Amino acid sequence: MLLHINSGSASNKTLIWLHGLGADSNDFAPFFSNSCFNEYEIILPNAPHRKITLNQNFEMRAWFDMKSLNLDDLDEEDFMKSSKILDAIIVDKLKKNPKTKIYIGGFSQGAALSIFYGLNSIYKINDL
Repeated sequence: MLLHINSGSASNKTLIWLHGLGADSNDFAPFFSNSCFNEYEIILPNAPHRKITLNQNFEMRAWFDMKSLNLDDLDEEDFMKSSKILDAIIVDKLKKNPKTKIYIGGFSQGAALSIFYGLNSIYKINDL
């Protein structure tokens, strides 16, 4: 599911904002409804539900599994799978308007994925 804010605007700027572990797109909707974001189309995707090893396999929305608090335990494959969600959003935006400037950011897990994506994407990301 994607939550769109200002989707009817004629803006050439799209911000994709990724929530953190256990959250969803509705958690940031009030923040981005502020008029200072009127020049952007805001897209708030939801991470898939998955079991989180660190949280005793409790299922919640997450961009990637956390096996421990050790960075060496992160699985790049999880990042790649979540990156495909972003690929689909960006392809859709660029089909509609090839001049769209794409910005990606996030909170917590969303921030980690946005940095990973910005460094590895084949698409031009205007800013993180």
